[in-house]
Amino acid sequence: INSRVLPVVRLTRVFRQAAESGIVRAAHEILQGNMPTLDPPAPDFFFVQTDEAPAIVDRIVALVSDRIPKRFGFNPLTDIQVLSPMNRTELGVTNLNSRLQTALNPDKGQPSLERFGQYFRAGDRVLQTANDYKKHVFNGDLGRIEEINVEERLREALKTPDEAAHSKTI
Repeated sequence: INSRVLPVVRLTRVFRQAAESGIVRAAHEILQGNMPTLDPPAPDFFFVQTDEAPAIVDRIVALVSDRIPKRFGFNPLTDIQVLSPMNRTELGVTNLNSRLQTALNPDKGQPSLERFGQYFRAGDRVLQTANDYKKHVFNGDLGRIEEINVEERLREALKTPDEAAHSKTI
């Protein structure tokens, strides 16, 4: 980039939040290496200081499942999204998803699907992490699992390798 040999494009316009959003202000401060300021207060951003990972996870679960919905009238299943910069560790996406799933969409004996050590069930929110142009889903798209068809999963599992290679998965 510094060599200026190749053209460089910088993204400067925010599309997912309003320009006056506290989230946007905080993101810009963090990018500049500064601690986000809370003055003036913003209705869409606040800072909760907690130092120990278990307490942080407990606080996130309480905020998402109880405090934010009560304060702002949000539906925790559709209106709130938690972001984490990593997958592993107690504060990573995998653990946070598991803890939030337990609080918001608990196991009631309904069908589930295990992938990579994570269990998914109807009602879970999902995030597409790669573009799939054939299915018209793109990185960042949000969705919800509507149904897990156990009979269809069993039929797929019982197919021979040759049958599986010729079947369409949707």
